[in-house]
Amino acid sequence: ALTWDADQAQGISSLKVNPSQIWTPDIFPYNRFDSQNPMFSYQSDGSASNALIMPTGSIIFVPETGPEFICSNVNFDDFWGEQECFFKF
Repeated sequence: ALTWDADQAQGISSLKVNPSQIWTPDIFPYNRFDSQNPMFSYQSDGSASNALIMPTGSIIFVPETGPEFICSNVNFDDFWGEQECFFKF
């Protein structure tokens, strides 16, 4: 388990680690625009995204992604207006 007593660990209140060092869920949208390229750049060694591990074992991780999705029923008359899309994971 990734837990520790911060008082007994010289006051270490969190750890920043490369996400490749811990398990991360492989959740990705099926209807993304570019299905040929890996969506999760954090899986490479050069990623700037770190996972933050708390003494309780909680992990905060926000991957650096900018996915583009394919939306059906786009209103081309108001292309830059509000559109409704559904993401399928």
